[in-house]
Amino acid sequence: MMKLLLIFVIISIHTSGFLTTARVACEPFYHGGYGGGGGENVKPKWSFNPQSNRCEPVMVRSKCPPSQNCFSTEDGCEDYCEGMQTPRADDDVILEPLVKMWRNEFYD
Repeated sequence: MMKLLLIFVIISIHTSGFLTTARVACEPFYHGGYGGGGGENVKPKWSFNPQSNRCEPVMVRSKCPPSQNCFSTEDGCEDYCEGMQTPRADDDVILEPLVKMWRNEFYD
């Protein structure tokens, strides 16, 4: 009976999409503008890109508040945004205990 319950739980997690995509807390990607003529008055900053799940450099021409997904440093961006992601289902940390439990149930 435990084997069937375990199989049901694994299939439910897999088919529901739970743990399969990262939920990004820092979005949308910040577009700070192009500055004056020829791109003058712009400064390099950092923004979390929801498409790549990474902090990427952006050029801004005005203030760069974290509330708009814009950070002065790469470390600041990573500390604020990348720590808020939900683990993905392909992370071994999540699936490994389930796989071990499944193997023990069926092969012991």
